[in-house]
Amino acid sequence: MRTALDQLRVMKEKRPICVIGPGALGLFFAINLADNHAVSLLVKDSQRLVYEGNPLSIVGDMQRSLAPGALQIIDKTGLKNLPADALFLSCVKAYDLDSSVEELLPALRPSNPLILTQNGLGIFLQAAELLRRAAPIVRVLSSFGVMKRSPTQVALTGKMLLSISAQDQEPKLRDEISEIFKAGGAVIHHPKNIAYAEWEKALLNLAVNPLTSVLNERNGVVIEDKGLSSLTLKVISEVRQVAKAEGFDLSYISNAALFERIRNSANNLNNNVIDLRNDRRTEIEFLLGRFLRLAEGYNVQTPCLNTLYALCKRIESY
Repeated sequence: MRTALDQLRVMKEKRPICVIGPGALGLFFAINLADNHAVSLLVKDSQRLVYEGNPLSIVGDMQRSLAPGALQIIDKTGLKNLPADALFLSCVKAYDLDSSVEELLPALRPSNPLILTQNGLGIFLQAAELLRRAAPIVRVLSSFGVMKRSPTQVALTGKMLLSISAQDQEPKLRDEISEIFKAGGAVIHHPKNIAYAEWEKALLNLAVNPLTSVLNERNGVVIEDKGLSSLTLKVISEVRQVAKAEGFDLSYISNAALFERIRNSANNLNNNVIDLRNDRRTEIEFLLGRFLRLAEGYNVQTPCLNTLYALCKRIESY
């Protein structure tokens, strides 16, 4: 059995990690990775007492618990004190990505990889433009459900499935990040490249998120009803057409494989539904909005997704 001293020795030998944002995904990763790494959690100054003074936990399909003080809780003033080789794991919402990267820039060096977890098309390019090569980027996209039960507790639903990709010149970095998440129990998929990673996730998300947002339902409803599954297939076809126009042939992902992935998360609520239920801003513009602007540019007709977009925007505006 590993002693506390052995655990500390192992952690000192591995990269420290700074998780940015204490939302559901950020808190999940901070707790999960703390088994093997020295983890810092970057929060707003007003949030520090909540995360410093209470135990943190994962429940559901994974059980983890951290005592108060197990994580280093920092605000932006603490960024300058992080180790030179720290990984930065960005778990902020897509609409907060620009301001978050700007805040990180003074602390980032080529030895500080930035890991982006945001859903959406063009997220990598958006961050790369702001970074101006200050640090390498790794793209990590998740396919599991995680919800906050309280400010300090998250619930995991499903297997921890991750898609991990990096720039072509960074295969060793991609593999290193993959091993870090594997040690936490993740099953890893490596797409062809970052662009394909974003389109693969977009194919799944666009098949599920807009329709479930309109219905205020869990993921599985889009394939459990004959009429809804027919609509879902039409949405998938629209996504494939726009992706192909953009230069990404997604035919290697069958409809049957997509439906199986939806079944694996059938009882999950996706982020769009959760945000709408909590009267929060959604990330619809960074996925469906950007997708529809691409479709318009290529003159590809997307009547189903145009309609769902209009309905989602109407619901969000209430």
